[in-house]
Amino acid sequence: MVRRLMMLGGMAVLVIGAASVVALVTGETLRGVLFTASAVVYIVLVLAVTGIVNVPLNNALAQDEDRTAFETRWVRFNALRVLGVVLALALAIVGVAL
Repeated sequence: MVRRLMMLGGMAVLVIGAASVVALVTGETLRGVLFTASAVVYIVLVLAVTGIVNVPLNNALAQDEDRTAFETRWVRFNALRVLGVVLALALAIVGVAL
């Protein structure tokens, strides 16, 4: 399940990246910058945090049933991921709306 979601997120980044290139090549600099920023935010705040923090915590939790030892850190970084998704989506929407 996590791999499928990560692949879907990766595909979304590729689409936004392609839109960035098209926008920049056609002279729509602001739109290109917004799409690029959207992709970077998604990569850093969603995909990287998921792979570096949340997945290892999930794996550790699967080995140890003491959820309380993991919950605070997991929730904190999950909130960061949610913020990343919202910010990336907002940047992409503004880029489309221009």
